[in-house]
Amino acid sequence: MANTKFDEMFSHDLYRDNVIDIANEDISQTLHQPKLLGDGYILLPTLAALALAEPWLEQSEWTKPLGEWGDRGARAILVGGPVVLLTQNLTGSSRPNESPSGSHWEPFQDNNGVSGHAFVGAVPFLTAGRMSRRPWAKALWYGASTLPALSRVNDEGHYFSQAFLGWYLAWLATAAVDNSQQQRQLKLIPTWNEAGPGLMLERNF
Repeated sequence: MANTKFDEMFSHDLYRDNVIDIANEDISQTLHQPKLLGDGYILLPTLAALALAEPWLEQSEWTKPLGEWGDRGARAILVGGPVVLLTQNLTGSSRPNESPSGSHWEPFQDNNGVSGHAFVGAVPFLTAGRMSRRPWAKALWYGASTLPALSRVNDEGHYFSQAFLGWYLAWLATAAVDNSQQQRQLKLIPTWNEAGPGLMLERNF
C-alpha cells in the first residue's frame, strides 16, 4: 500500500470524495476526537498506575479486571512501543502533503512511516477485547480499536498504510501479551509494611 498509488487513491479519491465531501464538518470533527486516545498523556500514566496497583485491585472481583487491563495494556505498550519507533524511522515515509515521496518507503529519510497515535490508541481497546469472553463484546472492542487510526486518516495526519501499521503493531503486541498471560513465571509486586515501601518477586511454578 505504501509503495503503490493506493494511499493517495484512498486519501483523495475514496475517503475525501466519499466521506468528507459528502458529510458535514461536524462529522469530520467527530472523527477527529479519537486521536486524543492516542496522545498518551492520560492513557499511559493510567495504564502504568493500574499495573502497579494490580496486586491490590485483584483482591476484589469488581476491581480485578481493571488491574489486569492496566497490566496487560502497559505490557503491550512496552512490547510494541520500541518496534513502532524503529519502524517509523526504518520505513522513512512522510505524512500526507509533506513530501513529494508521500508514503513511499525511503529508509531513515523521515519518521512517519507508522502512526504512533493509531498504536497507542488501539492498545486499550484490543486489550479489553482479548479479555472479553462474549463474541459481541470482542467485536465492539475490536471495532473501537480502529477509531484512533481512522482519525489520523481523517485529519490527513497519516496515510492509510501508516495508520494500518500502527493498528496492526498494537494487534501483534496485545496478542503477544495475551499468549504469555497464562505462562508468566515471574511477577514484580510492590509492597508496603511497617518498614516502608518495597518490592516482592513472585515466581509461579
